[in-house]
Amino acid sequence: MEKRVLNEKRILNNSLRMIYDTFIYLVLFEVIYKGVILVIFKPIIEIIVSLFNKDGSYMFLVNEDITRFLLRSTGYLMIVVLMIISIILVYYELSVILLILDSGKKKEKIKLLQITETALLKLKDVIKNKNIGLVLYILILIPIFNIGMQTSLYPIFSFPHWIIKKISKFPGSEILSILLGIGLIYLFTKLFIVLPIMIFSNKSFKEASKISFKTVKNEQFKIAFLMMIVMLIWLILTYPPFMILEILQSMLPLIIRSASNISITIFTLFIAPFILAISLENYNLHVRSGDLDREEVYEKIKLGQFGKKLWSILGKILQIIQDQIFKIRNHIKAFIFVTLVIIIGVNIYSDESIIPIYEKQLLIGHRGGNYGVENTIDTILYAGTNGADYVEIDILLTKDSVPVVIHDNSLKRLADTRKKISNLTVDEVKKVTLEDGKEKDDIPLLEELSRKVKGKTNLLVEFKTHDKEKASVVDKTIEVLEKEGILEETIFQTAEYDIIKDFNEKYKDLSIGYIFKGRIGVFPTKKLSQMPVDFISVKELLINKKMIKELHKSGKAVFTWTTNNDYKAEKLLKLGVDGIITDYSVEMMKPRDKYKDYNEK
Repeated sequence: MEKRVLNEKRILNNSLRMIYDTFIYLVLFEVIYKGVILVIFKPIIEIIVSLFNKDGSYMFLVNEDITRFLLRSTGYLMIVVLMIISIILVYYELSVILLILDSGKKKEKIKLLQITETALLKLKDVIKNKNIGLVLYILILIPIFNIGMQTSLYPIFSFPHWIIKKISKFPGSEILSILLGIGLIYLFTKLFIVLPIMIFSNKSFKEASKISFKTVKNEQFKIAFLMMIVMLIWLILTYPPFMILEILQSMLPLIIRSASNISITIFTLFIAPFILAISLENYNLHVRSGDLDREEVYEKIKLGQFGKKLWSILGKILQIIQDQIFKIRNHIKAFIFVTLVIIIGVNIYSDESIIPIYEKQLLIGHRGGNYGVENTIDTILYAGTNGADYVEIDILLTKDSVPVVIHDNSLKRLADTRKKISNLTVDEVKKVTLEDGKEKDDIPLLEELSRKVKGKTNLLVEFKTHDKEKASVVDKTIEVLEKEGILEETIFQTAEYDIIKDFNEKYKDLSIGYIFKGRIGVFPTKKLSQMPVDFISVKELLINKKMIKELHKSGKAVFTWTTNNDYKAEKLLKLGVDGIITDYSVEMMKPRDKYKDYNEK
C-alpha cells in the first residue's frame, strides 16, 4: 500500500494543471448549462411557484404576503419541491465539473455529452438514496462558508448587515462568532472530499461523510491552508489589476470600467473548479493509498428511438464545437485576446450607466445611521448635518395614537423589555430608555423630532403599523408634520399597500414610495412601474438594470437599502439608482461624489 502524504505544493500544482487542461471545456459547459437554467428551469421554477400560490391568477408574492404564504401547508410543500429541484440542478453541475476535471487528470479525450450522461446516472443514485444531508451541505454549508463555489442556480451567500449588527449586540457575541467560524471551517474541511467520494466511489452522502471524516483525519489544517492559498491567488489575480484600473479610470472610462469586471468573470469560472480540483486531488491521493475504492460507470441511459436520435444530434453538435475550440486553443495568444475583447465588449454593454431621475443621487441615513442609537434625535441630526440629504425614520402610533419615532413595536431588541409600543401611552413610552452598546437615548415623539430637524435636514418617513391602531398612522403623522412646518420637504414610504391607497386618496400632492422587500414567483418589473407611487425602495440584492430602466421609464425613482459597502454603492450608483439608504451616510459621501465627478468628465 502506497504511503499517503498530503503534499500541499504538489496538490496545488496538479490542481492548476487540471484547470489548465480542461478550462475551455469547463467554460463551454458553464455557458451551455447557465443558458439551460435561464431558458428552461427558471421559468419552470416560476410556474411551480405560481401553481402553489393560493390564487392561481397571481404569478408573484411580495413582502408580508411571502410570510403568510410560507406558513401555510402549500408553502411548506412548495419549499420541499423547490429544494428537490435545486439540489438536483446544483449537484448535477458540480458532478459535471468534477467529471471534466477527472478526464483532464487522466489525460483522456474530453467528451462533454458522455460526461453529462455519466452525471445523469450519478444523479439517479442521489435521488434513489434520498440524501437529505446533501441538501444541507450544498444549499446551506457551502454558501455560508462563502469561498467562491458559486453555481448557476444560487448566488454567493452573504449575511445581511442587519443580522450581523443584531448578533454583535449580544454579550459574548464576539466569542460566539469565532467559535461558529471555527466550527464551520472544521465541518467544511472534514467534508472536503465528500463530493468526489459520492461521484467516483458511488456512496450516499451519509456514507461519503463518514468516509471523508475518517480519511481527512488530522489533515484539516492542511486543507484550510490550501483554501487560504486559493483565496490568496484570487487576490493576487484581481486586486492589483483593479487598483491600476482605478488609477487609469479618467483616461479610458468606459473600457477601463468594463475591463475591471473581467476579474469577476475569472472568479466565477476559475475559483469553484479550482476548489473542486483540489478536492479531487485529495480524493485521488486516498484512492492510491488504498483508503478508498473507485468505481467506474459503464451503465448507459436507456432512451427510445427519438431519444437516441436527439442524443446523437447533440453529440455531433458538441463534437463540432469542441473540435473548433481545440483548434483555437492551439493559437493561445489569439484565443486569449479574442476572449478578453468579448468580455470587455459584453461588459461595456451590460455596464452602461442609466441616467438617474434626480439631478443628484441622494444619500439617505438609515434610521439616522450607525452614529448612535437608531431613530433618536442626536443620531438623526448627526447624519442629516454631516452628509445625508434625507434621514429615514420609522413611525408607530402609541396606545393613545401619538406618533413616535421607532422601528419595532416590541421593545425587546433596544430596551430589553417585553413591552410593546401598541400597549403603552405616550407618557409610558417617554420613560423607556433605549440602549445600543454603550449608547443610551430616549424614544422621541415625532413632534419633538420635527422641531429639532426643521431647517437642518429632510426626513424620509416610513409608515409602520402594529394592527392595534385606533387612528390612521398616516393622518396623525401628516397632522404633526404640517403643524411643525416641515410637511413640504418630507417624503414618505411604506411596505404596506393598504397605506399607499389610503395616502393617495387623501394626500395626492405629497410624495410616497413603496418598499419592495422580496418576492416569490414571476414578478414583472412592469407591475412595479404601474404602482401609484413616486419611487420604489428596493432591497439591495434584488436590484437590477432592467428594473431601474423600466421604473425610470414610468417616471419612478429607485432607492436601494441597506447599502453599507463602498464597492456595492459604486456599482449601484453606476446602475443609476436615485438614492442609497445606508447606515454610513457620512462615509458614503466619497463614493457618491466620486461617481458624480466621474460622470461629469
